[in-house]
This record gives sequence, C-alpha cells and structure tokens, in this order.
Amino acid sequence: MKQTRWLTGLVVVQALALAGLGYVLWRQPEPGGTGKPTAAAERTSDLADGERRPDAQAASADAPAAPGVQMAAAMQASSGIRVAPVQGRVVPVAEPIWGEVLPGAPLAEARLRLLQAQADVAQWVPQVAHAGTEWQRLDSLWRAQGNVAGRVVDQARADLDLLQQRMQAAEQARQAIRQAILQDWGSQMLAQLEQPDGGQLAGVLAGREHLLLVADGGFVRGTLLPSGPGGQSAACRRVAPAPQHLSGSLAASWFWLSSANTLRSGQRVQVAAGQGGRTAAWVPESAVVWHAGAAWVYLALADHRFLRRALVMPQAMSDGWVDRSLPIGQSVVVEGAQLLLSEESRAQIRNENGD
Repeated sequence: MKQTRWLTGLVVVQALALAGLGYVLWRQPEPGGTGKPTAAAERTSDLADGERRPDAQAASADAPAAPGVQMAAAMQASSGIRVAPVQGRVVPVAEPIWGEVLPGAPLAEARLRLLQAQADVAQWVPQVAHAGTEWQRLDSLWRAQGNVAGRVVDQARADLDLLQQRMQAAEQARQAIRQAILQDWGSQMLAQLEQPDGGQLAGVLAGREHLLLVADGGFVRGTLLPSGPGGQSAACRRVAPAPQHLSGSLAASWFWLSSANTLRSGQRVQVAAGQGGRTAAWVPESAVVWHAGAAWVYLALADHRFLRRALVMPQAMSDGWVDRSLPIGQSVVVEGAQLLLSEESRAQIRNENGD
C-alpha cells in the first residue's frame, strides 16, 4: 500500500516537470527576436480580413507610370514643340510600288537628235535622185552618140557617187543615234519618239505630263499616291519597259506617265494598283521617333503632358508614315518629338538613381 502511494507521487511529479518544461519552451523567443510580438503583427491583428494595409498602399504608389513627359507651356514654346492633329489619308489595300520622277529634258533631247538625224538623211534623198536621173540621161545620150562628151558623163557619175556617200554617212549617223536611244530608252520608247507627233510621249515632250520610272509593272493602270500634306492622288498609266533598274531595286522597271502637276524631277513616288483604298492616320516624318527598334509618336494630352505611343505596323510613305491604329484627329507632336524622348530618358535615369 505504501509502495503504491510512492509510485503515484512519482508520476505526478514527472507530469508537473514536463508541463513546466513545455511552458518554458513555448515562451522561448525566435532567433534574433525579442520575444515580443512585432509592430507589423500587431497592426495585422488589428485589421479586418480583406482590409488593405498602409504599406501595400505605398507600394502601389511607387508603380512606374506610363512612358511620357510633362512640360510647361512656356518651355514648349521656347523648345519649339509644335502639336497638330493627325490627318487621314487614303492608302491602298495592296502594297504600293516605288518609282521616281524622271526629268523630261533627256527625252526631249533624244527626240531632237533623232529628228535632226532624220532630216539629215532626208535632205540627200532628192539630190541623189536628181543626180541619178541626170547621169542616166547623159549616159544614154553618150551611148546613142549624141552631142555629149564622155568626160561630162563621168563627172555626172562622180557627182552621183559623192551624193550617195554623203547620204550613206547621214544614214549611219542616224542609225548610231537610234542605237543610243534604244539602249537608253528601249525599243517601244524609240518607236514613240519616231512618230511625227511623239506618240504616247507627246504629253511629256509638251510638258503636260511627267515621265516616271517605276519598279515592277504587274499592272497597266494605277494611282499615284499623294505626296506632301494636302496632296492629291492622280491617275497614272504604264507605257513601256525600261532598260534600266530603279535605284535601290532589282525588279524589272517600267516607264509610266502621270499628269500630276505637283511632281518634281528626282522625286520618289509610290504607285498603287487600281484606285481606292482604306483611310489611315498619316503623320509627317518629323513626328516619328525611333526607340528600342520601334517607331513612336507623342500624343498631346491635357495638363501639358505627352504620352509616347508605338505605331502598329507603320507604313512608309514618300512624305511620312501611315498607321491604321492611330486615331485620326488625335493631337500629336509634329515638331520636337526627339527632344521629348531625350527629356523622358533623362527623367528615367534620375528615377533609377533615386534623385
């Protein structure tokens, strides 16, 4: 009996010892800690489920803003920043082909040389015919024992030979000129130049039409796309294959004609197949800046802010760019866009350095 009570007491003492050890371990602080609840834990315990903490709000305020820059009106004026609305322009559905406006003077000079050579040959024809008739008459009289000396017949023959030689030389000169024109302009253009009125090239020779050198000629009629703000499209037509290539292109080139009165010699143009197309936003070359391999424009927003926006698959024109994703009528920077890009880059550098 006494032994049983002793064993029971021993078990109770061991249980109390284990309970005390567990309490001590539960109160032991984390490594590096103080043993007290942290301030963040106390704040967390005070917030209801789903309530946003102040530190989360601060993190949201530090999120990077959209690419852009803000500039006061006075600085815009002094920096030459100019804003204009985006214009709409009709562009072809198919990809246009490039061309160049040729000067009309070389074609007119070629025709003048050709006409002079033809005139040189023509002037000898009646003289040779008359000399030949005279020699035959004198030769017949001499053979019939008429009152004609042999030396007179010989002189007539010599005169005929001389005129024939001169006419032959003129014809060789004409053929040389034709061959040179053939190499420069091709056989079809030569045939037009040899016609009395100039054929299909009469408008170019008279200054009413412009001659174009266009790369590729898979169609015979097209539309000359407008060049410059406010430019008008104009009809154009294919005339003949060209023996030379358009500069920068390996495609077969053709001569085209257009009556557009705004064209200038040496100007690069674009020709679209057929007529019509879709309206797209057009911006001048000065409005586009290149950054990270993409083309961008700066949209002019309220409060003197400018937001940089990338063009989606921009299409190059002779006087700017068209982009079907840009809203027509939206104000964009058309002068000073590069300055805004530099200012935006400097602002990003300052933010990264913590200045």
